[in-house]
Amino acid sequence: MEKKPELEHILHEYVTTCSDHYRFFMHRTVPAAWHSKLPLQAEERWLRLHALLSLDPRQTEWQEHICYFVKCEHIACYGHASTQSLVCVAPVDSQLERPFLHEETHVLTYKRWGMLPAFFMEGIAHYVERSAITYGHEMQQHQGKSAGFWASAFLEQRDHVLDILQRSDCFRREMPAYPMYLLASNFIDFIMTTYGPQFLHRCCALVGSSTDITDAMQLSEPEIIAAWRQFVQEQGR
Repeated sequence: MEKKPELEHILHEYVTTCSDHYRFFMHRTVPAAWHSKLPLQAEERWLRLHALLSLDPRQTEWQEHICYFVKCEHIACYGHASTQSLVCVAPVDSQLERPFLHEETHVLTYKRWGMLPAFFMEGIAHYVERSAITYGHEMQQHQGKSAGFWASAFLEQRDHVLDILQRSDCFRREMPAYPMYLLASNFIDFIMTTYGPQFLHRCCALVGSSTDITDAMQLSEPEIIAAWRQFVQEQGR
């Protein structure tokens, strides 16, 4: 059996630099300009994420740097995050923000509320991704319409909607992953627009401790579905 490389050997492939909240490990594939640009952009996004979600930075401040691994490959943007680290991969010609915003949001929400159900965790990250200044205006409109389309189809064709959304494997079982991301972001958009950010904060605090969505929102399932459906209809006009 082939021996796995030691951590020191793996990190030898990376150059280290720090910002206020992150310790960056830049892979040798990363363009030289990224070494100074990415830490500055990450801190700017950190402030922007707090503003977008109406979070108090004092509630998400952390003492230790989050490990931030960055690679450059000539493929689509992608990333993943854990409680103490995040990994982002982007091609040279990307705007860089798309995977970074998404994964940074996961870290931020974990620091604020702990581990959230997948639908809330991914919904908030994708809501941030498509709400921040990441795309041109036309692309943002297209993303919003696509999210509304999938939400409308889901609400019309499914029974026990909230039970489905609370499943830990909802992103694997119910529909292809990308439409599920759009659906989740539309639900977060619905909460933010209809009830406001403090309502979302309260819901996250409760669902993060295994509280049912109806109890967290203090609404019955028919009330939630009716309000969400009305939001989707008004959004589509």
